[in-house]
Amino acid sequence: YFLSLELYEMSVTVSLTVGKVENVSSRLDTIFTNAKSFDDALNARVLCTKFLASQARFGEITRETLNVLSTLGEVFPRDNHLAHVTDVLNATKLKLKDVTEETVLCLPPMKDARKLNTMKFMGLLISYGHYTSPNLVPLLCCRMINMTFDDGFCEDSISGLAFLSHVLVQYSSDIQLASRIGRMTEFLISRNKNENSLRARLSLWTLSVKAFVE
Repeated sequence: YFLSLELYEMSVTVSLTVGKVENVSSRLDTIFTNAKSFDDALNARVLCTKFLASQARFGEITRETLNVLSTLGEVFPRDNHLAHVTDVLNATKLKLKDVTEETVLCLPPMKDARKLNTMKFMGLLISYGHYTSPNLVPLLCCRMINMTFDDGFCEDSISGLAFLSHVLVQYSSDIQLASRIGRMTEFLISRNKNENSLRARLSLWTLSVKAFVE
């Protein structure tokens, strides 16, 4: 069973990599139909998100990823008023007031598999959801930061910090904090074993903040 899941996932990954997407939908449907549990299909749902992004189907990404997050225990309102976004962002800014690189490095690792998957899907939704739900992005960033300090540090915590620095430029006048979080993100990327992958994914966010604050 698990070997079959893995082979189907590999087939989808290869098809996406080489641009042959005509069979992706049917293979993903096979996984979703035969998966014995929600968790067993999570890797396929990540691949499905990337497939939808390749088709510029960003509205579907938002709906599907919000449904996944809801099943994982994280419910976000679909209509987010700016006043609510500002309140959540201000609370997160207060939490980060005295945080340094050393503070983050001393955090315990996040180990709970569901929380790790939650962080992954929040990162995916930020990457693609800003096209259709820009006011959702700050809420996702702040939740990623809060989970990092409550449940432990993981690679997606770095993504959360990168996204937050960008959000601070857009939604807040606290350019100093945005710059500090941006530098912290660069520091953490440089110390991560997947530095090159992180730079490829996050450079657009970090460089835009750097260009603005300088």
